[in-house]
Amino acid sequence: MTTDRVFRCLLDSLEVAQKLILGQSGSVTTVVATVVSRLASPVRRDGAEVAPSAKARLRDGGAAHEKGKYLRWAAVTVNVGDSAAFVYRRVEGTVEELSFASHAGDYRDPQSTPSSLGFANGREPDLDNLSCTLSLLNDGEGFGRAC
Repeated sequence: MTTDRVFRCLLDSLEVAQKLILGQSGSVTTVVATVVSRLASPVRRDGAEVAPSAKARLRDGGAAHEKGKYLRWAAVTVNVGDSAAFVYRRVEGTVEELSFASHAGDYRDPQSTPSSLGFANGREPDLDNLSCTLSLLNDGEGFGRAC
């Protein structure tokens, strides 16, 4: 499955959620959804192309982490409103936001939380703050090795 298809599925799920909220006379809500999936081929953290001979070895689990040199996973995230998704970057020892959510410059702005599903604009959702992000991850970054 391609990342485009994953994004399409997540966006379609927002439409289903909107219909469910309206059908049950709900109010408004924010939402964040992330799908983590293994890449068909690893990507080098420094942006250099992975040699064909190394691709097979890495795909079969060889060469371990090589200290975070290769990224093997993709996190596809869709969010509406101020809900947010985060990942723990093991190699760097940092936490990174995967979603854009509501920000004032570089900081989250709790006073400004535009966008929501439900009765935000009559019977329509407010998707002004809808964001779709793709983040590359290494083994063990915030989701565990069993995924």
